[in-house]
Amino acid sequence: MSQSDNVQEVLLPFEPSLEEKAFLFQQVQELEAVATQFGSLTILVEERHPDNDPSDLSYEVTFVVAPENLDFRIQATGKNLYSTCMAAKEEAKARLSQLINQVPDQALAAARADSIKIPPELLH
Repeated sequence: MSQSDNVQEVLLPFEPSLEEKAFLFQQVQELEAVATQFGSLTILVEERHPDNDPSDLSYEVTFVVAPENLDFRIQATGKNLYSTCMAAKEEAKARLSQLINQVPDQALAAARADSIKIPPELLH
């Protein structure tokens, strides 16, 4: 086992600048139109670096759509916050679009209604 195999990653609290907050909000807004058909949308952003090199910073961006019966997560990791977030958003949009095309119209209608739950037999 080499010494690099023993390197641990350190998670840092993410403290976005105003510009970063605005960008993240914009990305969430773009994805919300598709994601909210299935449930709430959450974005998680983490900063990481190897414990032996604090200057080697990377970002992990995760979009989570979490209604009662679906735990949908798309994650991207990269050195640049903006491109990493956009990659995660585009992958989430593509996967959600596939899901929308597979779910029967009556299940989507139920998901959009406030008081009606998607029948379990329509979820797969």
